Amino acid sequence: MNIKIVLNLNFKDTKFPLKYFYNLGGFPLLSLFIKRIKNNNDKFYIFFSDKKIHKEISEILNAQELRSVLNKKIKTKKNILKKINFSSNDVVIFLSLQNPIIDRSFLNKVCMALSFENRNYIQINRNFELFFGKKVLKKALKNKSKKIKNLKLLQRIFSNLKFSINSIEEFIYLNKVLKKAKKPLELKTDNIINEFKKIRNINNRLKVNLKKRLIILGGSHDQIGTIKTANSMNINTIVFDKNFYSPGKKIAELFIFKSAKDSKSISNFAKKIGANGVLLQGPDFPQVSSAIEQTMGIKNIPLTAAKICTNKYMMKKFFKKHSIPVPKFKLLNKSNKKKINLKFPVVVKPLDKSASRGVFICKNQKELNRFKNKTFSETQKQNILVEQFLTGPQISTETFIKNWKIYTPGFVDRNYEMIKYTSPNIIENGGNYPSKNLQYYYQINKFIKIISRSLKIKNGTIKGDIVIHNNNIYFIEVAVRLSGGDFSETIIPLSSSFDLIKNSINLAIQNKIKKKDLLINYKKIHIAHRYFFSKKGQLVNIYGLNEIRKKPWVKKIKIFKNKGDFLPKTTNHSNRLGVFIITARSQKLIDQRVQEVYKKVKFKII
Repeated sequence: MNIKIVLNLNFKDTKFPLKYFYNLGGFPLLSLFIKRIKNNNDKFYIFFSDKKIHKEISEILNAQELRSVLNKKIKTKKNILKKINFSSNDVVIFLSLQNPIIDRSFLNKVCMALSFENRNYIQINRNFELFFGKKVLKKALKNKSKKIKNLKLLQRIFSNLKFSINSIEEFIYLNKVLKKAKKPLELKTDNIINEFKKIRNINNRLKVNLKKRLIILGGSHDQIGTIKTANSMNINTIVFDKNFYSPGKKIAELFIFKSAKDSKSISNFAKKIGANGVLLQGPDFPQVSSAIEQTMGIKNIPLTAAKICTNKYMMKKFFKKHSIPVPKFKLLNKSNKKKINLKFPVVVKPLDKSASRGVFICKNQKELNRFKNKTFSETQKQNILVEQFLTGPQISTETFIKNWKIYTPGFVDRNYEMIKYTSPNIIENGGNYPSKNLQYYYQINKFIKIISRSLKIKNGTIKGDIVIHNNNIYFIEVAVRLSGGDFSETIIPLSSSFDLIKNSINLAIQNKIKKKDLLINYKKIHIAHRYFFSKKGQLVNIYGLNEIRKKPWVKKIKIFKNKGDFLPKTTNHSNRLGVFIITARSQKLIDQRVQEVYKKVKFKII
């Protein structure tokens, strides 16, 4: 008997939009479903209609090393049977993902029970249909002694076939059941359903109120703290990230293996499930979160503001228009061979990238001609930005905006001590609190207020990068999102009473924010935020990590890579090797502790 399994993908599911990409037991739902029911000698066919979805489904299956035949949708069962060469020795099973937890032994029991019915076609429901070949039926009739006689067993099998998930909350409960299992792929269908029914009954008895639903764009290290905070606030966290190895999938209430930049799909998802808000932290694509907010009828960051702040040239022009001081700048296209009318050194950067990708300092025209090509390689735009490099201390700020009022709990000095080693790349190595430039705090806030009003941001966040050159303030750029790199998540809570993440979550889902939660009291503490940089090669070993973790003044230390990984040379913020955050009572002691961490934590890279 040869089993052929046909899976029809219907992408117009209103109850569970994008369900094929949901995380279930650590796997995308589709790949978990296939892995649980497919034997090596089975033939598995997937029929679909949407070409874009076809590409995304292929990526998921390839990542899971699953080989399946994908075809364009064929309308009739008869044509499908012909397409897959249905023979007399075959059993063809038509399935959907309505019941996503069927395992192979369960499927075998169903086939065995139904083969004795001596019918070539049996429909249990619209999600489960079987076609039996003639030879299969003849063989079944010859083996009547093997017929399943236990009526209760049959009743349970068919009862469990009708088992279905009724809501996003129940899907989350199901995922919790699978998370508990050491081997979710081997967990029996009956056991899963029994455990799930227990949870369902408990929640029905308690009459659990529906939680608010927060969409978080990205599930990387930058968003882990925010996901945990939202979970602790009794909010359903729904995280979008197509990276199969994203750490967020382990802690998000619902994790969806889909690009966080797919504003159309996420907006449609948000509308259908009744999401309450969206949060962007780290990645610089606020136009996506703004578009999703518009779909939900939320007016935080306007789409126009998001577009201005993700194009560095438009941003600089906007600053000049509203009398915000900026370094002198020029737009440069590929064909431009004329000398720029700026004093060297200059900085060349893409218009649409963050994390210092494609950013170089150029000391003369020769270096500009050389490095501009590398900058162009980082962008699809036909132009790049050249701006005058201004010497002086740099400051990172983070401002929360509520009903037009601004609150700036984040104010730290950026640390560029590594620039002599990383040049021509400009890579920040964390920062220091308290700032040595607090005398500029109120003046900078005045400019941020002008920026927020001019961008028509009534509610939201603004992250600022500022340089103090010859005692004058200059804005390098701003971002209308929460910062990544631990600033909003770790530095601000350590340095002040203001809980920026919690306030931003409440703002996103339109919860009331109390006046006391908007008070900023800075703490008498010294904080250093630093990174580990890497050379190109394979990470063979890490020394001293466990020892340094035991220090009470180490508030965070995280290595982004594992032993055996091949590393690129650190050339921007996205490919740094790790991070640490430490505290002390004095600047002298904080400096000593920074050196202690660097001295004890070593990496063998070959």
